[in-house]
Amino acid sequence: GSCARLQVLNLNFSGNQIQGNLQALGEGVARNPQLRSLALLFHSNRIEGGLHAVGQGIGCCVHLVDLLLHFNGNQIQGNLHDLGEGIGRCPQLTNLALCFDGNHIQGDLRSIGRGIGRC
Repeated sequence: GSCARLQVLNLNFSGNQIQGNLQALGEGVARNPQLRSLALLFHSNRIEGGLHAVGQGIGCCVHLVDLLLHFNGNQIQGNLHDLGEGIGRCPQLTNLALCFDGNHIQGDLRSIGRGIGRC
C-alpha cells in the first residue's frame, strides 16, 4: 500500500548490517509520489548491493523539494549510479544535502555529479 498523503518522511538507519539492495525501502519511497521532503540517514552500516533501489525510489518523487541523504561511516558495496539518476529526475528539487563522511564505497560516484547537474 501507500500513504497517499505522506509529504514528509525521515528515516534513520544506524548501526545495521543491511544485506541486499534495499529494495523494500526504494519501493516504499516510490509508492509515495507526493513526498515533498525526504531525509535518509545511514550511520555505521554495512550495505551490500549498493543504493540502486533507493535511487529509483527517489526518482519517482516528482514533487520532492527537500532531500537530505547522510551517509556516515558506512561500508557500501555496489554502484551508486541509480542514486545520481534518481536525484536528477526530481524537477522540483530546490534543497539538496548530501553527506558522505568516513565511508568505504566500492563503486562509482560520478553519477552523483551528473544527477545534480540535471537538477
